Amino acid sequence: MDYTRCCGRRGGPRAAVHQEAVLCPGGGEVQGQQYTKKQCYVRALEIDPQNSNAWFNLGTQGGGEVQGQQYTKKQCYVRALEIDPRNSNAWHILGTLGGVEVQGQQY
Repeated sequence: MDYTRCCGRRGGPRAAVHQEAVLCPGGGEVQGQQYTKKQCYVRALEIDPQNSNAWFNLGTQGGGEVQGQQYTKKQCYVRALEIDPRNSNAWHILGTLGGVEVQGQQY
């Protein structure tokens, strides 16, 4: 599979995140190991904690544990927005959850 199509370059942490996401977009098997969707998102965040989309997607799965810290779904969406304030999907979901404080501003 050519990963340069999805990430624009080879190598580096982002390429690894995209590679895993491509291999198990809805969960699946990678190198003989079975992963759920949630496990894929957590693994992506272990590789690149600044991946706004992985934080958003983890929120869609109800949140989870990343590097020993538990995050609620709302906290995942907030984390996605702290990384990328233009993540319109995270803003939309937070609106449906009743709003929240992001970087000191109440929404």
